Amino acid sequence: MKKTLSILFLSIIALSNTAFAEDIVFEELPSIKPIKMEPMPIYVEEDIVEEDVYTDDPALIVDLEFNLIEDGRPELNWSRYNGPEFLYYKILHDQDDPNLYYPEFGFIAYFEDQNATHFVWDEQLPVGDNFMRVCVITIDNRRGCSNTVSHFMPKAFYEDLEKEREMQAQIDEPKEEPKEEPRDELRDEIADKIKENNLNNNIEKPFNFLTWLWNNLGIILTIIAVIIAATGFTFASKRKQKSISKYMNKIDDTYSEYKMKAKRCEAELYRLKDIVDDELKSGKIDDSAYQLLLNRIEGYMVDVQKQIVNEKFGGLPGSLKEEMFKMMEDGEITESEMDTMKKLIKRSELSASEQDNLLAQMRDFKKQDEAMKRKN
Repeated sequence: MKKTLSILFLSIIALSNTAFAEDIVFEELPSIKPIKMEPMPIYVEEDIVEEDVYTDDPALIVDLEFNLIEDGRPELNWSRYNGPEFLYYKILHDQDDPNLYYPEFGFIAYFEDQNATHFVWDEQLPVGDNFMRVCVITIDNRRGCSNTVSHFMPKAFYEDLEKEREMQAQIDEPKEEPKEEPRDELRDEIADKIKENNLNNNIEKPFNFLTWLWNNLGIILTIIAVIIAATGFTFASKRKQKSISKYMNKIDDTYSEYKMKAKRCEAELYRLKDIVDDELKSGKIDDSAYQLLLNRIEGYMVDVQKQIVNEKFGGLPGSLKEEMFKMMEDGEITESEMDTMKKLIKRSELSASEQDNLLAQMRDFKKQDEAMKRKN
């Protein structure tokens, strides 16, 4: 009986599981598609260029003047802008393009005061061509720029300036007290004479003193001559050094005064060259001082000649102008250099009259250099 019930119970359980299993429906799992990895876009940051939003207005132009301070820093003075809606004065500098303007060329200084008309740069002008300009900016984005001032800074200017400072430092350097020198033969001879005449025991007696003075007159005169010679040499050295400083300042002042008038400046520098020649002949300055002064004059002379070229032939090709300036800086213009320059001028796109004028100017520079060479 128990066995029969157990079989019946197990059968019921089996049937129940079968019915439950039929109610369960397994849905097909969705297919998983592979994920496609797209490359990330690469962004390159472009150079930020400030857009020129300003409109040129001829009514905003101001007049600009240039002056070079003794240490090589530029000084600018310009006329006041008297119009309305003033915003800035922008000070510009470039070594390549004379047609510089804001904002394309940036600025080295600016002023918000409309009455500001003076500026001294706290940096020395770099060697080579320099162009400077002042631009007026208004609140309504109008722009007007001054005339462009140019200045060629020769490398020799800073070399001579450094030499002059070194020389001045030597002049101003405190002198050491002379050390006591060992006794030489002259002093020993004087001491022996003193002992021979028994001066220590008879110094109070006028007769003995006069006798000693007469016996040692030659020695005393020799000592006095040595002292006078040493004093005269020191005085002459200081006098020559002062002459160098005086003429160096005279050369710098002459160039600063007449540099805007190239031909007049050239004549004044030749006049100073003659004065320096006379100082050398008279012995007031020595060879080293003469060469220092001559280098300063020749450096300014090259600068003046370049200004003459820029004034008369401002539109020359850059390569031709560079070759001409290099020839001027080398010193005396040789015949071979002139032949090369003739070929370059003939190959240029200048008109026939412009070529003739430029060749005539170069011959004039050559004659001037030869004349200076003969004087030297």
